Amino acid sequence: MQKLLSKTEIKMVIYSIKDFFCPDLCKGRLAILDIYLRIMCFLYPLYLGDAKIFVSFSEKEFLYYILTLLTALLYLFFPLQKGKTARKRLCRIDSILLLLAVLFIIKGSIRIILQEDNFETDIFFVCLIVTFFLLKSFSGNFVHYLNLVLFSSFLLYLDMLYYYLTERQGILGADILLRQPEAASWLLFSFCISSVLYEKGCITGWRNFYLLVSILGSVVLFLFGNIAAICMAGVFLLLLPLFYQPTVTLIKRNLVLCFVFLGIMTNLPLLQYLTDVTLHENILTRYGIYIDLFLLCLGRGIKAYWKKVPCNRNPEAVLMRKFQKWYKQSFFIIVSFALLLFTGGSRMLDIPDNLGNEFIRQLYMNLNNDIYKNNSFAQNILINYGLIGFVLWLYLLMEIFKKFKKHQNENREDKKICQVLAVTFLFATFFYPVGPFCAPVSIILISFALTECNGNQVNSKVSASFGDETDNEKNIIFNKCGSNEILL
Repeated sequence: MQKLLSKTEIKMVIYSIKDFFCPDLCKGRLAILDIYLRIMCFLYPLYLGDAKIFVSFSEKEFLYYILTLLTALLYLFFPLQKGKTARKRLCRIDSILLLLAVLFIIKGSIRIILQEDNFETDIFFVCLIVTFFLLKSFSGNFVHYLNLVLFSSFLLYLDMLYYYLTERQGILGADILLRQPEAASWLLFSFCISSVLYEKGCITGWRNFYLLVSILGSVVLFLFGNIAAICMAGVFLLLLPLFYQPTVTLIKRNLVLCFVFLGIMTNLPLLQYLTDVTLHENILTRYGIYIDLFLLCLGRGIKAYWKKVPCNRNPEAVLMRKFQKWYKQSFFIIVSFALLLFTGGSRMLDIPDNLGNEFIRQLYMNLNNDIYKNNSFAQNILINYGLIGFVLWLYLLMEIFKKFKKHQNENREDKKICQVLAVTFLFATFFYPVGPFCAPVSIILISFALTECNGNQVNSKVSASFGDETDNEKNIIFNKCGSNEILL
Protein backbone atom coordinates (compact mmCIF):
# COMPACT_ATOMS: atom_id res chain seq x y z
CA MET A 1 0.00 0.00 0.00
CA GLN A 2 1.43 3.32 -1.06
CA LYS A 3 2.05 5.87 1.65
CA LEU A 4 -0.20 8.91 1.57
CA LEU A 5 2.56 11.27 2.70
CA SER A 6 6.31 10.91 2.74
CA LYS A 7 8.42 11.91 5.72
CA THR A 8 9.50 15.09 3.94
CA GLU A 9 5.89 16.08 3.23
CA ILE A 10 4.89 15.36 6.83
CA LYS A 11 7.73 17.57 8.06
CA MET A 12 6.63 20.34 5.70
CA VAL A 13 3.07 20.14 7.04
CA ILE A 14 4.32 20.26 10.63
CA TYR A 15 6.58 23.23 9.90
CA SER A 16 3.76 25.07 8.11
CA ILE A 17 1.47 24.58 11.12
CA LYS A 18 4.22 25.71 13.45
CA ASP A 19 4.97 28.75 11.30
CA PHE A 20 1.29 29.66 11.09
CA PHE A 21 0.49 29.39 14.78
CA CYS A 22 3.93 29.96 16.30
CA PRO A 23 6.27 32.00 14.08
CA ASP A 24 9.80 32.90 15.10
CA LEU A 25 10.16 35.01 18.21
CA CYS A 26 10.67 38.74 17.93
CA LYS A 27 14.09 40.11 18.81
CA GLY A 28 15.26 42.14 21.79
CA ARG A 29 12.73 43.45 24.28
CA LEU A 30 9.87 42.54 21.97
CA ALA A 31 10.59 38.84 22.59
CA ILE A 32 9.30 39.33 26.15
CA LEU A 33 6.02 40.72 24.84
CA ASP A 34 5.86 38.01 22.19
CA ILE A 35 6.08 35.24 24.78
CA TYR A 36 3.54 37.04 26.96
CA LEU A 37 1.11 37.27 24.03
CA ARG A 38 1.48 33.59 23.16
CA ILE A 39 0.72 32.60 26.73
CA MET A 40 -2.23 34.99 27.04
CA CYS A 41 -3.75 34.08 23.67
CA PHE A 42 -3.42 30.30 23.85
CA LEU A 43 -2.59 28.88 27.28
CA TYR A 44 -4.36 31.44 29.46
CA PRO A 45 -7.87 30.87 27.95
CA LEU A 46 -7.48 27.12 28.52
CA TYR A 47 -6.89 27.56 32.25
CA LEU A 48 -10.37 27.79 33.79
CA GLY A 49 -9.70 27.66 37.53
CA ASP A 50 -12.20 29.81 39.42
CA ALA A 51 -11.52 28.77 43.03
CA LYS A 52 -10.50 31.44 45.54
CA ILE A 53 -6.86 30.99 46.50
CA PHE A 54 -5.67 34.32 47.91
CA VAL A 55 -7.97 36.67 49.82
CA SER A 56 -10.80 37.02 47.28
CA PHE A 57 -8.79 36.50 44.09
CA SER A 58 -9.69 33.61 41.82
CA GLU A 59 -7.02 31.33 40.38
CA LYS A 60 -7.44 32.83 36.90
CA GLU A 61 -7.23 36.41 38.17
CA PHE A 62 -4.14 35.66 40.22
CA LEU A 63 -2.47 33.98 37.22
CA TYR A 64 -3.20 37.04 35.08
CA TYR A 65 -1.75 39.39 37.70
CA ILE A 66 1.45 37.35 38.05
CA LEU A 67 1.98 37.05 34.28
CA THR A 68 1.37 40.75 33.65
CA LEU A 69 3.49 41.95 36.58
CA LEU A 70 6.38 39.64 35.67
CA THR A 71 6.22 40.73 32.01
CA ALA A 72 6.16 44.42 32.97
CA LEU A 73 9.19 44.05 35.24
CA LEU A 74 11.19 42.10 32.65
CA TYR A 75 10.29 44.57 29.92
CA LEU A 76 11.16 47.65 32.00
CA PHE A 77 14.54 46.33 33.13
CA PHE A 78 15.55 44.76 29.83
CA PRO A 79 18.41 46.81 28.32
CA LEU A 80 17.52 48.93 25.30
CA GLN A 81 19.38 48.62 22.03
CA LYS A 82 21.93 51.29 21.25
CA GLY A 83 20.53 54.39 19.63
CA LYS A 84 16.98 53.77 20.88
CA THR A 85 15.08 55.65 23.56
CA ALA A 86 12.13 54.52 25.66
CA ARG A 87 10.53 57.96 25.82
CA LYS A 88 7.13 58.11 24.21
CA ARG A 89 4.72 61.00 23.90
CA LEU A 90 1.41 60.36 25.65
CA CYS A 91 -1.69 60.78 23.53
CA ARG A 92 -5.13 61.64 24.82
CA ILE A 93 -6.12 57.99 25.26
CA ASP A 94 -2.98 57.32 27.31
CA SER A 95 -3.71 60.30 29.55
CA ILE A 96 -7.29 59.16 30.17
CA LEU A 97 -6.15 55.63 30.98
CA LEU A 98 -3.54 56.95 33.41
CA LEU A 99 -6.23 59.05 35.07
CA LEU A 100 -8.50 56.00 35.30
CA ALA A 101 -5.64 53.95 36.75
CA VAL A 102 -5.09 56.59 39.45
CA LEU A 103 -8.84 56.54 40.18
CA PHE A 104 -8.81 52.74 40.49
CA ILE A 105 -5.73 52.75 42.73
CA ILE A 106 -7.20 55.38 45.07
CA LYS A 107 -10.55 53.60 45.22
CA GLY A 108 -8.92 50.22 45.83
CA SER A 109 -6.65 51.62 48.56
CA ILE A 110 -9.63 53.12 50.36
CA ARG A 111 -11.47 49.81 50.19
CA ILE A 112 -8.47 47.93 51.58
CA ILE A 113 -8.06 50.42 54.45
CA LEU A 114 -11.77 50.25 55.28
CA GLN A 115 -11.70 46.45 54.83
CA GLU A 116 -14.43 46.57 52.21
CA ASP A 117 -15.09 43.99 49.51
CA ASN A 118 -14.55 44.23 45.73
CA PHE A 119 -11.10 45.83 45.94
CA GLU A 120 -9.91 43.06 43.61
CA THR A 121 -12.00 44.70 40.86
CA ASP A 122 -9.86 47.84 41.07
CA ILE A 123 -6.67 45.77 40.88
CA PHE A 124 -8.05 43.91 37.87
CA PHE A 125 -8.78 47.14 35.98
CA VAL A 126 -5.32 48.51 36.79
CA CYS A 127 -3.80 45.29 35.44
CA LEU A 128 -5.78 45.68 32.21
CA ILE A 129 -4.39 49.20 31.80
CA VAL A 130 -0.85 47.88 32.38
CA THR A 131 -1.44 45.31 29.63
CA PHE A 132 -2.53 48.07 27.27
CA PHE A 133 0.59 50.17 27.90
CA LEU A 134 2.83 47.13 27.48
CA LEU A 135 1.42 46.37 24.03
CA LYS A 136 0.53 49.80 22.68
CA SER A 137 3.75 50.02 20.66
CA PHE A 138 4.07 46.34 19.78
CA SER A 139 4.60 45.72 16.07
CA GLY A 140 4.12 42.26 14.67
CA ASN A 141 1.74 40.05 12.76
CA PHE A 142 -1.41 40.28 14.84
CA VAL A 143 -3.13 37.48 12.91
CA HIS A 144 -0.83 34.88 14.46
CA TYR A 145 -2.13 35.77 17.92
CA LEU A 146 -5.73 35.68 16.70
CA ASN A 147 -5.01 32.18 15.38
CA LEU A 148 -3.81 31.16 18.83
CA VAL A 149 -7.02 32.53 20.36
CA LEU A 150 -9.06 30.55 17.84
CA PHE A 151 -7.12 27.35 18.45
CA SER A 152 -7.79 27.58 22.19
CA SER A 153 -11.45 28.41 21.41
CA PHE A 154 -11.64 25.33 19.18
CA LEU A 155 -10.49 23.09 22.04
CA LEU A 156 -12.92 24.75 24.44
CA TYR A 157 -15.79 24.34 21.96
CA LEU A 158 -15.10 20.61 21.71
CA ASP A 159 -15.06 20.34 25.49
CA MET A 160 -18.32 22.30 25.75
CA LEU A 161 -20.02 20.09 23.17
CA TYR A 162 -18.85 17.02 25.08
CA TYR A 163 -20.38 18.51 28.23
CA TYR A 164 -23.70 19.26 26.49
CA LEU A 165 -23.90 15.81 24.89
CA THR A 166 -22.89 13.72 27.91
CA GLU A 167 -23.56 16.06 30.87
CA ARG A 168 -20.08 15.18 32.11
CA GLN A 169 -17.15 17.46 32.69
CA GLY A 170 -14.56 17.30 29.93
CA ILE A 171 -10.77 17.31 30.18
CA LEU A 172 -10.54 21.11 30.12
CA GLY A 173 -13.52 21.68 32.40
CA ALA A 174 -15.19 24.11 29.99
CA ASP A 175 -18.44 23.87 31.93
CA ILE A 176 -16.78 26.20 34.46
CA LEU A 177 -16.67 28.88 31.78
CA LEU A 178 -20.33 28.30 30.89
CA ARG A 179 -21.28 29.13 34.49
CA GLN A 180 -19.42 32.46 34.52
CA PRO A 181 -21.28 35.80 34.16
CA GLU A 182 -19.10 36.65 31.14
CA ALA A 183 -19.71 33.35 29.34
CA ALA A 184 -22.04 34.97 26.80
CA SER A 185 -19.54 37.71 25.97
CA TRP A 186 -16.75 35.13 25.54
CA LEU A 187 -18.88 33.03 23.17
CA LEU A 188 -19.86 36.13 21.20
CA PHE A 189 -16.30 37.43 20.99
CA SER A 190 -14.72 34.14 19.87
CA PHE A 191 -17.46 33.70 17.25
CA CYS A 192 -16.74 37.18 15.90
CA ILE A 193 -13.00 36.44 15.65
CA SER A 194 -13.53 33.27 13.62
CA SER A 195 -16.15 34.95 11.40
CA VAL A 196 -14.07 37.97 10.46
CA LEU A 197 -10.98 35.83 9.81
CA TYR A 198 -13.02 33.48 7.60
CA GLU A 199 -14.31 36.38 5.52
CA LYS A 200 -11.01 38.25 5.23
CA GLY A 201 -8.46 35.40 5.20
CA CYS A 202 -7.31 34.05 1.84
CA ILE A 203 -5.37 30.89 2.72
CA THR A 204 -7.66 28.03 1.67
CA GLY A 205 -6.67 25.45 4.29
CA TRP A 206 -6.89 27.81 7.24
CA ARG A 207 -10.05 29.40 5.90
CA ASN A 208 -11.71 26.01 6.29
CA PHE A 209 -10.46 25.93 9.88
CA TYR A 210 -11.99 29.36 10.50
CA LEU A 211 -15.29 28.14 9.06
CA LEU A 212 -15.20 25.05 11.28
CA VAL A 213 -14.60 27.17 14.39
CA SER A 214 -17.44 29.51 13.34
CA ILE A 215 -19.83 26.57 12.99
CA LEU A 216 -18.83 25.11 16.36
CA GLY A 217 -19.15 28.56 17.92
CA SER A 218 -22.65 28.97 16.49
CA VAL A 219 -23.75 25.58 17.84
CA VAL A 220 -22.40 26.28 21.33
CA LEU A 221 -23.86 29.79 21.28
CA PHE A 222 -27.34 28.45 20.51
CA LEU A 223 -27.01 25.66 23.09
CA PHE A 224 -25.97 28.23 25.68
CA GLY A 225 -29.21 30.02 24.87
CA ASN A 226 -28.37 33.66 25.53
CA ILE A 227 -30.73 35.42 23.13
CA ALA A 228 -28.96 38.78 23.45
CA ALA A 229 -25.61 37.27 22.41
CA ILE A 230 -27.28 35.39 19.54
CA CYS A 231 -28.87 38.59 18.25
CA MET A 232 -25.55 40.47 18.51
CA ALA A 233 -23.78 37.69 16.60
CA GLY A 234 -26.38 37.92 13.83
CA VAL A 235 -26.06 41.71 13.66
CA PHE A 236 -22.26 41.36 13.52
CA LEU A 237 -22.57 39.14 10.43
CA LEU A 238 -24.79 41.77 8.80
CA LEU A 239 -22.33 44.55 9.60
CA LEU A 240 -19.18 42.87 8.27
CA PRO A 241 -19.89 43.75 4.60
CA LEU A 242 -20.32 47.37 5.72
CA PHE A 243 -16.86 47.52 7.31
CA TYR A 244 -15.01 46.38 4.18
CA GLN A 245 -15.17 46.66 0.41
CA PRO A 246 -18.16 44.52 -0.71
CA THR A 247 -16.21 42.26 -3.05
CA VAL A 248 -17.73 39.11 -4.50
CA THR A 249 -15.46 37.00 -2.29
CA LEU A 250 -16.46 38.82 0.88
CA ILE A 251 -20.20 38.71 0.13
CA LYS A 252 -20.01 35.01 -0.78
CA ARG A 253 -18.29 34.06 2.47
CA ASN A 254 -20.62 36.26 4.47
CA LEU A 255 -23.65 34.57 2.93
CA VAL A 256 -22.18 31.18 3.81
CA LEU A 257 -21.88 32.23 7.46
CA CYS A 258 -25.37 33.77 7.51
CA PHE A 259 -27.00 30.65 6.05
CA VAL A 260 -25.05 28.38 8.42
CA PHE A 261 -26.04 30.57 11.37
CA LEU A 262 -29.74 30.55 10.46
CA GLY A 263 -29.59 26.86 9.52
CA ILE A 264 -28.33 25.96 12.99
CA MET A 265 -31.10 28.10 14.45
CA THR A 266 -33.77 26.14 12.60
CA ASN A 267 -32.30 22.84 13.84
CA LEU A 268 -32.49 23.78 17.50
CA PRO A 269 -35.18 21.16 18.22
CA LEU A 270 -32.73 18.49 17.03
CA LEU A 271 -29.96 19.96 19.21
CA GLN A 272 -32.34 20.05 22.15
CA TYR A 273 -33.27 16.41 21.58
CA LEU A 274 -29.62 15.30 21.35
CA THR A 275 -28.40 17.23 24.38
CA ASP A 276 -31.45 17.49 26.66
CA VAL A 277 -30.64 21.18 27.06
CA THR A 278 -33.64 23.28 28.07
CA LEU A 279 -33.65 26.16 25.62
CA HIS A 280 -35.67 29.34 25.74
CA GLU A 281 -39.32 28.85 25.00
CA ASN A 282 -39.16 29.09 22.17
CA ILE A 283 -38.86 31.85 19.69
CA LEU A 284 -36.02 29.89 18.12
CA THR A 285 -37.74 26.50 17.90
CA ARG A 286 -41.39 27.34 17.31
CA TYR A 287 -40.61 29.58 14.36
CA GLY A 288 -38.01 27.31 12.76
CA ILE A 289 -40.31 26.38 9.87
CA TYR A 290 -40.77 30.05 8.97
CA ILE A 291 -37.00 30.56 8.98
CA ASP A 292 -36.61 27.52 6.68
CA LEU A 293 -39.13 28.98 4.23
CA PHE A 294 -37.37 32.34 4.39
CA LEU A 295 -33.99 30.71 3.68
CA LEU A 296 -35.49 28.78 0.75
CA CYS A 297 -36.91 31.90 -0.88
CA LEU A 298 -33.79 33.93 -0.13
CA GLY A 299 -31.52 31.22 -1.51
CA ARG A 300 -33.42 31.01 -4.78
CA GLY A 301 -33.32 34.79 -5.15
CA ILE A 302 -29.58 34.95 -4.46
CA LYS A 303 -28.92 32.09 -6.89
CA ALA A 304 -30.76 33.93 -9.66
CA TYR A 305 -29.00 37.19 -8.86
CA TRP A 306 -25.56 35.55 -8.63
CA LYS A 307 -25.71 34.72 -12.34
CA LYS A 308 -24.97 38.40 -12.98
CA VAL A 309 -21.50 38.03 -11.47
CA PRO A 310 -18.98 37.94 -14.35
CA CYS A 311 -16.93 34.75 -14.40
CA ASN A 312 -14.02 36.27 -16.30
CA ARG A 313 -13.26 38.95 -13.70
CA ASN A 314 -11.20 38.79 -10.55
CA PRO A 315 -13.76 38.41 -7.71
CA GLU A 316 -11.69 40.85 -5.66
CA ALA A 317 -12.16 43.48 -8.38
CA VAL A 318 -15.97 43.31 -8.58
CA LEU A 319 -17.76 45.34 -5.92
CA MET A 320 -21.33 44.39 -5.06
CA ARG A 321 -22.65 47.81 -4.06
CA LYS A 322 -26.31 46.83 -4.35
CA PHE A 323 -25.76 43.87 -2.07
CA GLN A 324 -24.10 46.20 0.42
CA LYS A 325 -27.13 48.49 0.16
CA TRP A 326 -29.41 45.57 1.02
CA TYR A 327 -27.25 44.84 4.06
CA LYS A 328 -27.69 48.45 5.18
CA GLN A 329 -31.45 48.22 4.75
CA SER A 330 -31.56 44.98 6.76
CA PHE A 331 -29.51 46.58 9.50
CA PHE A 332 -31.86 49.59 9.57
CA ILE A 333 -34.87 47.27 9.94
CA ILE A 334 -33.21 45.42 12.83
CA VAL A 335 -32.28 48.67 14.60
CA SER A 336 -35.86 49.94 14.20
CA PHE A 337 -37.17 46.66 15.61
CA ALA A 338 -34.78 46.88 18.58
CA LEU A 339 -35.90 50.46 19.29
CA LEU A 340 -39.50 49.25 19.23
CA LEU A 341 -38.73 46.59 21.83
CA PHE A 342 -36.81 48.84 24.22
CA THR A 343 -39.07 51.90 23.93
CA GLY A 344 -42.17 49.74 24.34
CA GLY A 345 -40.83 48.33 27.60
CA SER A 346 -43.16 46.23 29.72
CA ARG A 347 -46.10 47.23 27.51
CA MET A 348 -44.82 44.60 25.07
CA LEU A 349 -46.13 41.96 27.48
CA ASP A 350 -49.71 43.16 26.98
CA ILE A 351 -49.90 43.02 23.18
CA PRO A 352 -52.35 40.42 21.81
CA ASP A 353 -51.05 37.14 20.41
CA ASN A 354 -52.00 37.62 16.78
CA LEU A 355 -50.27 38.42 13.49
CA GLY A 356 -46.84 37.51 14.87
CA ASN A 357 -47.12 39.58 18.05
CA GLU A 358 -46.41 36.50 20.15
CA PHE A 359 -42.93 36.38 18.60
CA ILE A 360 -42.31 40.01 19.60
CA ARG A 361 -43.55 39.42 23.14
CA GLN A 362 -41.40 36.34 23.71
CA LEU A 363 -38.36 38.00 22.15
CA TYR A 364 -38.76 40.96 24.50
CA MET A 365 -39.05 38.67 27.55
CA ASN A 366 -35.95 36.66 26.62
CA LEU A 367 -33.86 39.71 25.76
CA ASN A 368 -34.92 41.42 28.97
CA ASN A 369 -33.94 38.38 31.06
CA ASP A 370 -30.58 37.93 29.35
CA ILE A 371 -29.52 41.58 29.40
CA TYR A 372 -30.51 42.27 33.00
CA LYS A 373 -29.28 38.93 34.36
CA ASN A 374 -25.89 40.45 35.24
CA ASN A 375 -24.65 43.98 35.72
CA SER A 376 -22.82 45.20 32.64
CA PHE A 377 -19.39 46.80 32.76
CA ALA A 378 -20.93 50.23 32.13
CA GLN A 379 -23.34 49.71 35.06
CA ASN A 380 -20.50 48.60 37.34
CA ILE A 381 -18.50 51.71 36.44
CA LEU A 382 -21.49 53.90 37.30
CA ILE A 383 -22.20 52.05 40.57
CA ASN A 384 -18.63 51.82 41.87
CA TYR A 385 -17.02 54.98 40.47
CA GLY A 386 -19.94 57.33 40.07
CA LEU A 387 -20.65 59.83 37.35
CA ILE A 388 -16.98 60.90 37.08
CA GLY A 389 -15.82 57.38 36.26
CA PHE A 390 -18.67 56.85 33.80
CA VAL A 391 -17.99 60.14 31.98
CA LEU A 392 -14.29 59.26 31.74
CA TRP A 393 -15.23 55.87 30.31
CA LEU A 394 -17.52 57.44 27.68
CA TYR A 395 -14.86 59.99 26.78
CA LEU A 396 -12.32 57.19 26.42
CA LEU A 397 -14.65 55.35 24.04
CA MET A 398 -15.07 58.51 21.95
CA GLU A 399 -11.29 58.95 21.68
CA ILE A 400 -10.80 55.29 20.73
CA PHE A 401 -13.41 55.50 17.97
CA LYS A 402 -11.83 58.73 16.68
CA LYS A 403 -8.48 56.94 16.56
CA PHE A 404 -10.02 54.06 14.63
CA LYS A 405 -11.53 56.47 12.11
CA LYS A 406 -8.19 58.23 11.72
CA HIS A 407 -6.38 54.97 10.89
CA GLN A 408 -9.11 53.28 8.83
CA ASN A 409 -7.27 53.92 5.54
CA GLU A 410 -4.08 52.13 6.59
CA ASN A 411 -2.95 49.20 4.46
CA ARG A 412 -2.62 46.71 7.33
CA GLU A 413 -5.39 44.17 7.01
CA ASP A 414 -4.62 42.55 10.38
CA LYS A 415 -4.96 45.91 12.14
CA LYS A 416 -8.33 46.56 10.49
CA ILE A 417 -9.54 43.18 11.76
CA CYS A 418 -8.43 44.08 15.28
CA GLN A 419 -10.28 47.38 15.01
CA VAL A 420 -13.52 45.65 14.05
CA LEU A 421 -13.16 43.19 16.94
CA ALA A 422 -12.25 45.97 19.38
CA VAL A 423 -15.40 47.91 18.45
CA THR A 424 -17.44 44.74 19.00
CA PHE A 425 -15.98 44.19 22.47
CA LEU A 426 -16.43 47.83 23.49
CA PHE A 427 -20.06 47.72 22.36
CA ALA A 428 -20.62 44.51 24.35
CA THR A 429 -19.43 46.23 27.57
CA PHE A 430 -22.80 48.01 27.68
CA PHE A 431 -24.55 44.63 27.98
CA TYR A 432 -22.12 42.23 29.66
CA PRO A 433 -19.66 42.31 32.58
CA VAL A 434 -15.90 42.39 32.12
CA GLY A 435 -13.93 39.63 33.84
CA PRO A 436 -10.74 37.58 33.70
CA PHE A 437 -12.05 35.06 31.17
CA CYS A 438 -12.59 37.47 28.28
CA ALA A 439 -11.21 40.92 29.14
CA PRO A 440 -7.41 40.24 28.93
CA VAL A 441 -7.61 38.95 25.35
CA SER A 442 -9.98 41.79 24.46
CA ILE A 443 -7.65 44.46 25.82
CA ILE A 444 -4.84 42.87 23.80
CA LEU A 445 -6.88 43.32 20.62
CA ILE A 446 -7.69 46.92 21.56
CA SER A 447 -3.96 47.54 22.00
CA PHE A 448 -3.32 46.03 18.56
CA ALA A 449 -6.04 48.19 17.04
CA LEU A 450 -4.56 51.39 18.51
CA THR A 451 -0.89 50.62 17.91
CA GLU A 452 1.09 53.03 15.78
CA CYS A 453 3.97 51.56 13.82
CA ASN A 454 5.56 52.12 10.47
CA GLY A 455 5.19 49.64 7.67
CA ASN A 456 8.86 48.65 7.88
CA GLN A 457 8.38 47.60 11.49
CA VAL A 458 5.87 44.94 10.60
CA ASN A 459 6.80 41.36 9.99
CA SER A 460 6.81 40.59 6.29
CA LYS A 461 4.54 37.61 6.90
CA VAL A 462 1.53 39.87 7.49
CA SER A 463 0.57 39.94 3.85
CA ALA A 464 1.19 36.20 3.50
CA SER A 465 -1.52 35.52 6.06
CA PHE A 466 -4.06 37.00 3.71
CA GLY A 467 -2.99 35.39 0.45
CA ASP A 468 -0.66 36.17 -2.39
CA GLU A 469 -1.94 39.67 -3.11
CA THR A 470 -0.75 42.50 -0.91
CA ASP A 471 -3.07 45.31 0.17
CA ASN A 472 -1.40 47.70 -2.29
CA GLU A 473 -2.11 45.30 -5.14
CA LYS A 474 -5.73 45.02 -4.06
CA ASN A 475 -6.03 48.81 -3.92
CA ILE A 476 -4.61 49.00 -7.47
CA ILE A 477 -7.28 46.53 -8.57
CA PHE A 478 -10.00 48.61 -6.96
CA ASN A 479 -8.68 51.80 -8.51
CA LYS A 480 -8.52 50.19 -11.93
CA CYS A 481 -12.19 49.32 -11.67
CA GLY A 482 -13.08 53.00 -11.37
CA SER A 483 -15.94 53.92 -13.64
CA ASN A 484 -15.90 50.40 -15.12
CA GLU A 485 -16.94 48.93 -11.78
CA ILE A 486 -19.85 46.54 -12.09
CA LEU A 487 -22.62 47.29 -9.61
CA LEU A 488 -24.28 44.06 -8.55
